[in-house]
Amino acid sequence: MVDQKPGPQLDAVKRISEVFDYLMEHPEGVSISELSRVLGYHKSVVHRLLKSLEAHSYVKTDETHHYQLGTRVLQLGLVALQRLDLRRLARPRLERIWSFTHESVMVTLKVGDSRVHIDGIESPQAVKRGVEIGKEAPFYLGVGKVFLAFLPEQDQERILASIDGVVKVDGSPVSVDVLKAELQLIRQRGYTLSVSERRAGVFGIAAPVFNDLGSPVALLVIGGPTSRLDKWLPGKFSPMLLREAESLSYDLGYNSSYASFENSHG
Repeated sequence: MVDQKPGPQLDAVKRISEVFDYLMEHPEGVSISELSRVLGYHKSVVHRLLKSLEAHSYVKTDETHHYQLGTRVLQLGLVALQRLDLRRLARPRLERIWSFTHESVMVTLKVGDSRVHIDGIESPQAVKRGVEIGKEAPFYLGVGKVFLAFLPEQDQERILASIDGVVKVDGSPVSVDVLKAELQLIRQRGYTLSVSERRAGVFGIAAPVFNDLGSPVALLVIGGPTSRLDKWLPGKFSPMLLREAESLSYDLGYNSSYASFENSHG
């Protein structure tokens, strides 16, 4: 049998795989120098590889020239997610919530430091909140704050340190102090209510879904126009939303006595 050395194409695939693996482990972003040092490739090789991946949206760079996974990777991941248990297990729960609320409902996945809707059912009413499958959104605005509330403290602080200058849809700035107080409230009641933060005229109510490690991995979300939001609505919808989110968490292996957010925050 003749030994065959990997050709240039296989070598490139190996390098791309190594880059993706490292970026997945470091969602905050990494520099070319760090990748070069960790992976053992010359900086010029890493630079060319990243620029090629960036041109096709597989990676993106921020103002500090640190690289993160890009939207194309998220899109590829969504194709794979069609087969995952989370979407399958969440679907009947979405249908029950939809039947009870008659508002749009969604299941939202945590992907690095972003969130993406992976499934949803739109309201049957004429005026409704649309379901944007596959669209990336941050943690610090809208229903994404539930993810932020239940993250470990070090991840929370890292994300909060990056929101200087961020504004809501009405142009008002996001205050870190106000946001921290809101995160405490979210942890206490177990869900969030967002009103016209990321999209004007839209409310969202969301509860977290935890995995077997006690980490928040998804949200169950109810969304609709603010014209149908009154002071009774969150109290009417939230108990069912919390029950369904808790039930889905247990189906994913979550145990409330296992390592959880409370343990990491004292």
